[in-house]
Amino acid sequence: MAKIGKVYLTGTGPGDPGLLTVKARELLQQADTVIYDYLVDKRILNLIPSGIKKICFAQDGQKNYRMQEKINRFLVKEAKHGRQVVRLKNGDPFIFSRGIEELLELAKNNVPYEVIPGITSGMAACEYAGIPITQRHLNSCVSFITASEAKEKTKSHIHWKALVNTKGPLIFYMVVEKLQAVCNQLIRSGMNKNMPCCIIQEATTPRQKVLEDTLGNIYQKANNANIKSPAILVVSKTVALRKNLAWFNELPLAGKRIVVTRQKGGALSELLKKTGAQVIHFPTIKIKDRHKKLKDIDNFDWLVFTSSNTVRFFKNNLKKIPKNTKVACIGPVTRKHLQGLGIKADLMPKVFSSAGLIAEFKKFNLAGKQILIVRSDKGSKLLSQNLSGLGARVKEFYAYRIVPAKPDIKNFLKELKRGIDIITFLSSESARNFIRILGNARIQSLRKKLLKDVKIASLGLETSNTLKSLRWRVDIQPKEFTIDALVRAINKEI
Repeated sequence: MAKIGKVYLTGTGPGDPGLLTVKARELLQQADTVIYDYLVDKRILNLIPSGIKKICFAQDGQKNYRMQEKINRFLVKEAKHGRQVVRLKNGDPFIFSRGIEELLELAKNNVPYEVIPGITSGMAACEYAGIPITQRHLNSCVSFITASEAKEKTKSHIHWKALVNTKGPLIFYMVVEKLQAVCNQLIRSGMNKNMPCCIIQEATTPRQKVLEDTLGNIYQKANNANIKSPAILVVSKTVALRKNLAWFNELPLAGKRIVVTRQKGGALSELLKKTGAQVIHFPTIKIKDRHKKLKDIDNFDWLVFTSSNTVRFFKNNLKKIPKNTKVACIGPVTRKHLQGLGIKADLMPKVFSSAGLIAEFKKFNLAGKQILIVRSDKGSKLLSQNLSGLGARVKEFYAYRIVPAKPDIKNFLKELKRGIDIITFLSSESARNFIRILGNARIQSLRKKLLKDVKIASLGLETSNTLKSLRWRVDIQPKEFTIDALVRAINKEI
């Protein structure tokens, strides 16, 4: 008989992957099967390693009782086959969730389980909107209420007058379709129609939208703003404190949608997210290690590293560098990667580009010097040609290959229709491949419509020159060619 597995009923929190618990992250790495609902943020799903079975139930959000029974049976079946199953639930698995029904089914079938708490959406929404749930001078209690009760109930279990009489904040879940009814019921039960209210859509995500008004007006305002699920309604005097406490929607790039043409997980994506931007990934290039070793590293007077990737893919050759060999690099990030390997950079230009490094090398006598330039297989020959012109004997070593990526074009076009503020390019090749992937004809059409008002951000002179040669304007280019400087320039422009 096969060893029985285990089910982990796991809260994912309200959406921001940074709010996922450490234990939840560990379980996602160890799972055989992950089951989730449509509300679970895609960025959390991206944390699941490839090879792990992922199954989405209720993709349209219209989960019915038959679907719940199907989920219950599936959890039991997977565990009976000896699998470790992570059942992801948005928010906390025990707050306005049907997680208890799933656990009862597991218990009935003698399937082991654990419950991993998550930050409940109502609490997180308030905190990301700058609304304190409690304030000792205003209230001593708080109520969490679902606006969507079970359909089989013949009578509501919500005691509206009792809620009004608590004088504490009322936080309503699943409220969008019932918003008008909730507001009317509270007013009929004695609440002042001028009570401050706030509705928070897609809390803790870059798409977070916050609307404030009074109880009597919030429905019309939300309707005019086309507020959609998931959203939380907060009815409380503490909403008035938001004018001094709001922080998330005050971030420099809050609500801005920015395309990154590199692979996920890079420094640019992370910095943009920290400043409130919604990052749309459309990778146009992939970087592949050539797994090539250099046999004659002892013969060089200078080693030149043009990017942090050159260090990363060349590091197996750096175990022994002759004492008399000097090291040059472009940019502080490249220098930091070298330092991580215990290697000190002897030369780094003030202008972080090939042209900047050439200017620095002109101060040296390079006649007859052996120089190794570690680089990718694509890009300009400017550096090698100029150093050769200074009398050096130059050899280029291609540490990695840049190949075209295969992004999801259909999904990207959908994102464009929703609106894009900025497209970022970190290299000439990413710009060229952007056009190759989408095609010239489609690009021309998009530039007349969906890309008409989109700003173009470029990292460095070479990338900007490539974009201009492709007849693209460059709106944003930092004076210092680093990721940090690019994000600062974007903040300034916006």
